[in-house]
Amino acid sequence: MTVRLNKKTGTWLYEFTRNKAAYFKSGFRTRQQAQDAESARVDEVIRGETYPELLSKSSLNNNISFADACNWYLQTITPSKKDHAADRRMLEVMQRFFGKEKLVRDIVPDDVHALRNHLANTMSTRTKKKLSLQSVNHFHALLRAVIYALIKNDKYDGKNSVAKVSIPLLAKTKPRFITTEEAAVIEGAVAKHKKLWPYYVIGRYSGMRVGEIVGIRVKDVSLETNSIFLSKTKNGKSRHVPMSPKLRELVEKLMKGKKPDDKLVNNQTTKWTVADWFGDITDELGYPDITFHALRHTFVHRRLNAGTPIYKVSKLVGHSSVEVTESTYGHLSNQDLQSALNQIDGLI
Repeated sequence: MTVRLNKKTGTWLYEFTRNKAAYFKSGFRTRQQAQDAESARVDEVIRGETYPELLSKSSLNNNISFADACNWYLQTITPSKKDHAADRRMLEVMQRFFGKEKLVRDIVPDDVHALRNHLANTMSTRTKKKLSLQSVNHFHALLRAVIYALIKNDKYDGKNSVAKVSIPLLAKTKPRFITTEEAAVIEGAVAKHKKLWPYYVIGRYSGMRVGEIVGIRVKDVSLETNSIFLSKTKNGKSRHVPMSPKLRELVEKLMKGKKPDDKLVNNQTTKWTVADWFGDITDELGYPDITFHALRHTFVHRRLNAGTPIYKVSKLVGHSSVEVTESTYGHLSNQDLQSALNQIDGLI
């Protein structure tokens, strides 16, 4: 039996295992409350084992509330994932929607549809805009994942009704590139934003994702090999990113006076903050469809147009395979093929 303090929430919880079944509950204000609740739960479990006709194993594992399920997931599953903050933020929203008393077993497809409708009409506190379909899908996927994790870890014996509601596919859109004229205007505005400027330069000259840039530590930079090592990326693979002369010049300045474990740019800034800074500027300039990620698209666009083989570009930006690069930017290489055909026609 285990009673301990959840330092993040300031509340107490209990968690124990008996006969391969796990039991968990959190949210107690004091240690004594958690101990009393744990003792009562143990007694209930033992009675169920002694008198199975009164209390079955299924009923023991089907009484977990969604609030407790979220707390368990955050403490057990989320730490192994890359984006802890995103899980916490989304689960807090869903807990408010379902309430403290809602049991996991009572979440039915109609509840999932209601949640999706609620989210679709919710204003993001970060962007001040309604949540996109992609964001709503992320909530839906996390809700489904929480219940699957409960089942896998013997926390819940019921069915995952959330899985009965399919997650809508997003229409594939062409990547947004920044033209030379747009780049000149945007760069002039970004240059006045001292905090954003380093992130912008790194993004422009490396093609790295904003989350990768924010996570760079001084020790990840190797001036000997002229590269930046990314240990955590979107596809789970590490990679070395070579530095151009302009990027290296900035990186050397940022490294001065910092310790190896310090972030290269800023220890406190998140990827959401950087994206918002950039989005605010492009909105004011009349380019609301240009996001920070457009720097990555533009990097790929320029490399391919300069004649860099697509497999090399794929390696540079850390795609899981050349097929991923081809599916997103293949039309660019097709332009080169068309150009070659036109030259042949001219010769003929």
